[in-house]
Amino acid sequence: MGRIPLLVDTDCVLPFDRWIDWGEYCIRIDEADLGQIGKRVVEFHQSLSPEAYVERQLACRKLWKDWLSPQGFFANFWRFVRIKP
Repeated sequence: MGRIPLLVDTDCVLPFDRWIDWGEYCIRIDEADLGQIGKRVVEFHQSLSPEAYVERQLACRKLWKDWLSPQGFFANFWRFVRIKP
């Protein structure tokens, strides 16, 4: 909803992963690297300028609105249920 998610990757499948490059929207930490989570979050924040941080937040908000909000989810749900002739 506008925040940059922190994902602890436990080999999970994310929604709409065929169409969304989740690496563009979240900080992804492998489960094996949990001991480094604080360091990785700090590195992520230091790698972005204030402007780039705001841009990333806006992109996350747009992603939520277009794909993950109730309206966005159901607007894209057809991608999963297409019936082939």
